[in-house]
Amino acid sequence: MIHTRVTIRAFVVANDKLLVIGGQQGDFMAIPGSPIFKCVRSEVVYSNVYMLDDGMRWKELPPMPKPDSHIEFALGEC
Repeated sequence: MIHTRVTIRAFVVANDKLLVIGGQQGDFMAIPGSPIFKCVRSEVVYSNVYMLDDGMRWKELPPMPKPDSHIEFALGEC
């Protein structure tokens, strides 16, 4: 099951499958006045990889070799 309190995840579609990759819980830097981004004393970075299967269930895949967050990006066809 996907950790629901993880705040930053990368989402990608590959081979018509939705994958959720990595993530982070906690922030070292607070955003003044934000009810969400408060300064915490710890930060956890995850290496989990999940795939939404054809039955609309999340399947946990082998983890990334190194935990990471803020890895979202976009690719397009040329």
